Amino acid sequence: MEKILNRSNVMACERRSTDVVWLLEKSPTSSFPGNRLPSRGEVLQVFLFHHKIQKEVLFAAAASTAEVLEVWRRANIPTSDVSWVKKKILKLYEEYGALARSKSRKTETKEMKRCIFRDSLKDMFDIAHSKAMEAKIPEEDKAFLEAQREDRQSCSMAGVDEKLKRATEEKRRKRQRMEEMKKKDAAASSSTLDRDVALDFGVFYYILIVQRRNRGRRL
Repeated sequence: MEKILNRSNVMACERRSTDVVWLLEKSPTSSFPGNRLPSRGEVLQVFLFHHKIQKEVLFAAAASTAEVLEVWRRANIPTSDVSWVKKKILKLYEEYGALARSKSRKTETKEMKRCIFRDSLKDMFDIAHSKAMEAKIPEEDKAFLEAQREDRQSCSMAGVDEKLKRATEEKRRKRQRMEEMKKKDAAASSSTLDRDVALDFGVFYYILIVQRRNRGRRL
């Protein structure tokens, strides 16, 4: 019978997620910090959290994919498609699993692989679209992506939500200005039409008077 994810499952798992994960040196977590684009280690933490709730690997990958994509959406950076991101998360888990299965082996080669993998956990989990830097997004968003790729600690997303609010407010004001301009144009057009009608009527009336005067002179 398929297991169903609910709030009680999450809360129970959070209580059990105090164990530090091998190599990660951190406990599984249900969400990302949110102030930076997720690192490989943070994605693995979230994946392992969901994997503890339900043992299905695909479920954990799907849940993790949704959460990491949400962070990137907030950062306003185009990403690769969902299936590609999901495969990348599964590949990360497979890398970790392969090392975990041989953790009892203390050879120089194994230790070197573990060291390399541990260091890579600090790197950004890059799921940017291949043409993200060519996309029509603000230059500051592109600069943020480049900075995160070079050094995740160099900047944060603290101002992302505020930036989104400002952009939304600016769009609202721009739309309001456009509506006001349309109303003014409509009013101006109506006034011009009334003036033209009045002018036409005045010309017609003048011609009519002249014609009557001419008739009177003939008589």
